[in-house]
Amino acid sequence: MREIYSSSIPLQLLHTFLLSFSLCCHPHYTELFSNKLKEVRLDLIEARALQVAASQLPSASDPLVSQLCALVQNQTNVIAGLSFVVDALLINQQELRQELHRANNRIVKPTERLPENARLHGSNLTRQWIVPALPPFKCVNLNDLLDKWKRSPRSREDDHLVHCIDFLRNYLIRACEPVERIQTYACRQTGKCGKHERLLDVPEEIVDILINCLLDGFGLGHPELSMTADQLIARPTRYWKELGPIDAIRTAALEERRKARVEWGPQIRGALGKALADVRAYVMKQDRLVPPQVIFLDIIQGTSITIVTPAHNIHVAPASAVEPPC
Repeated sequence: MREIYSSSIPLQLLHTFLLSFSLCCHPHYTELFSNKLKEVRLDLIEARALQVAASQLPSASDPLVSQLCALVQNQTNVIAGLSFVVDALLINQQELRQELHRANNRIVKPTERLPENARLHGSNLTRQWIVPALPPFKCVNLNDLLDKWKRSPRSREDDHLVHCIDFLRNYLIRACEPVERIQTYACRQTGKCGKHERLLDVPEEIVDILINCLLDGFGLGHPELSMTADQLIARPTRYWKELGPIDAIRTAALEERRKARVEWGPQIRGALGKALADVRAYVMKQDRLVPPQVIFLDIIQGTSITIVTPAHNIHVAPASAVEPPC
């Protein structure tokens, strides 16, 4: 099997390995075999030598032998031609794989599009954000909720999308009356063509308030972001002056924040959809929606492991200290 990892494979050896894989009657032999061929090349010298050897066959007086020789020569020509074509395709495949790998490395994550030191925090809010009462949705003061919200110590400071989902889950578990009604809602990204057609849509008025509140919480809610640099240069504000020491730096900082605001609107809408999907898996416990718990008991060691999802909390405690499952 060692030869299959060489830089080029003779066609005869390739056929031998393919035959051995097929004879073993493995249901996925073609997939197993193809996985071994990701970085190989065909031995074109062998194919060319076969073509030359066939062309040098001596002529025969017997018509049947002559026809067979012609047939063999035609077959070797076809084999040589196909070998060159397949080898070229393998080269292109390797180049495409490398280009795809380089492209994946260049993809900019959403967390990298926020201004430096941007953090979701209640102190960044520039106005009051109130979700109106639209039954079953209750009136909720998002400013108070964001002031009390604390980032999980298990998440990085720049995991902005994770922070959005976490805060939105915190809102959703108290958004409706009765509380479990939120589990009948979704936030679709592309209209009514979602896979859960039975779910209702969160009112767009509430979606817009949540998105704009979180944008404001990231420091992207200042009214200056709807103005041009020329307008701010003519009538500078405190926010404009704090963007940098000179107008050129301030203009670049303003454009960066305007761009981030445009990009993060859809990101937060997607985060709301994910948060709703998480909350739909929650269970009712003492009139509250909580993440489902899976408790594994180790009878020998006398311990239990409680895994809470989707909050990714893992709690290890003695079995006697763990509450019984719901």
